[in-house]
Amino acid sequence: MNLYQNPAHEEQSKILFPPPGYRESRLQKACFHLLKTQPDKSIKSGIPISQKVSFLVFLTITCALFILGQFSINDIMVVFSIFLLLQVIFRFYAAIISIFNSPKTKSTSPSKKSVSFALPKFTLLIPLYHEQAVASRSVSAMEALNYPADKLEVFYLTEEDDKATESALKKAIKHQNFKIISVPKHAPRTKPKALNYGLQFSTGDIVTVYDAEDIPHPQQLLAAAQAFQNGGTNLAVIQAPLHAYNGEESWIASQFDLEYAIHFDVWLPAMTKMGWPIPLGGTSNHFKKNVLEKVGAWDPFNVTEDADLGYRLALNGYSAGMIELPTREEAPINLAQWLPQRTRWIKGHIQSLAVLSRKPFETIKSLGLWRSLGCLITFVSAILTAGLHGPLLLYLAYSIITAPNTLNPLHLIPIILAFSSVILAALASSAVTHCFKPLLTAPFYWPLMSFAFIRAIWELHTRPYIWSKTQHGISKSKIPLLHKEPVT
Repeated sequence: MNLYQNPAHEEQSKILFPPPGYRESRLQKACFHLLKTQPDKSIKSGIPISQKVSFLVFLTITCALFILGQFSINDIMVVFSIFLLLQVIFRFYAAIISIFNSPKTKSTSPSKKSVSFALPKFTLLIPLYHEQAVASRSVSAMEALNYPADKLEVFYLTEEDDKATESALKKAIKHQNFKIISVPKHAPRTKPKALNYGLQFSTGDIVTVYDAEDIPHPQQLLAAAQAFQNGGTNLAVIQAPLHAYNGEESWIASQFDLEYAIHFDVWLPAMTKMGWPIPLGGTSNHFKKNVLEKVGAWDPFNVTEDADLGYRLALNGYSAGMIELPTREEAPINLAQWLPQRTRWIKGHIQSLAVLSRKPFETIKSLGLWRSLGCLITFVSAILTAGLHGPLLLYLAYSIITAPNTLNPLHLIPIILAFSSVILAALASSAVTHCFKPLLTAPFYWPLMSFAFIRAIWELHTRPYIWSKTQHGISKSKIPLLHKEPVT
């Protein structure tokens, strides 16, 4: 089906329109395709009665045992310690293999200005909402990508009522393969809905997602193409690491920068090496388009559509890979930025866990025991520890101050080991040169996760599908320089 452009005005030619009569059908597909075709994979289907009953039974028994004196805070500490130790074992392993992984054995990155295989066509989907402050910068970052223009199309997905961002993009766009797609105003107003809408315009073999503030390495598309060329047929997605460029701007930014460096440089590569499913980052992931469409694309009602899609790909037998060339992006610089974003992440992770656990035996059968264990260690335990970090650390502090003789020293061992694993991972990451100051204060950062966890639980009840947007363009840090080289 051919697309057409409205030639009425020069500025209007920068907007890509659906064929006449197909606007509504494309909108409906963007919003409800996954819900209609795979209802058990969409969070919009709700929580089944069996899950609700199981949770209520568990909660009732736990409360009864606690009231009767058969269950104590110490027992909670033991359960927490078990999950924490599982995490710690994995994290030590991930840090050790990262330290001893020589540059010769790391993931492939193109080292030349030429390649020896046929390059695939890329479609870049870049959703924006009230992002006029970074629109021009985004266009410059995409222009700096070292990839042949005839093998690249860049689609900016703006909301229908966001004329300020659309206007900023019109002024910045100069190339014919850069287009604006206006996403119709319709609930849910989320990033994954916009991605689903934009996907229907794409003609590329590989579909890449970038955020508005992203500055990808100029060679990143080449690295992704080479990774797919060298990967197996089941390789469905390539994740590039995300690094903050303003980590020194504030305490929150430094913690976020350290967290990202460890997550993307150490833990995710280890997970892919072990064959475990990975919770994809919301940006800088490169998908085979045919596989993306086969699994139903993004769930527009899940507020961490990236993690959800990562696990759905794994459930369908596909694998993920990593490349080294990073994307620089803007870290939150204060709690007002950080808290809504982290709340959305935790809320979406709980939504994704709810989908995974709807049919637990089918999930285990699809993933296999080894990959199911990976989900338990990396995904489920991360959600639990986010909720328990604050309360249990407060309990430990209270016990040390008021009744140090009653404190079980064994409770400190998992915490010490956990902190040690983070230190080792930091030393193995790209943050090694500036990790010491944020590491010293990291124990004060982790309990903040519990505030976000509580907010996430409340939002799941009051506004489960509302997307809490992170404001960008407020950082005063110097933006990384871009350098473009020709590719043959």
